[in-house]
Amino acid sequence: MKKRIEIKPHARKQLQERQIADDIVRELIRYPGQVLDSYKNRKIAQDVIEYNKEQFLIRVIYEEMKDHVEVVTVYLTKKIQKYWEG
Repeated sequence: MKKRIEIKPHARKQLQERQIADDIVRELIRYPGQVLDSYKNRKIAQDVIEYNKEQFLIRVIYEEMKDHVEVVTVYLTKKIQKYWEG
């Protein structure tokens, strides 16, 4: 995805609290393991990453606008099987 990526304040706060680099989010949106449809025309980009020597699923919820992408929220979960499709 070539669009500009804007990280909204709520998502930026989550990144800081969880010590996740902005670059990880931007890379995930550009090259996701999976993209799922969500509510309110939002999408979820997700992939499995290693974080603190453990495997987690990182999920980035975003809205795709005409000229950019707005990251709404970001979180990590160990429940990979619950959210991974296929």
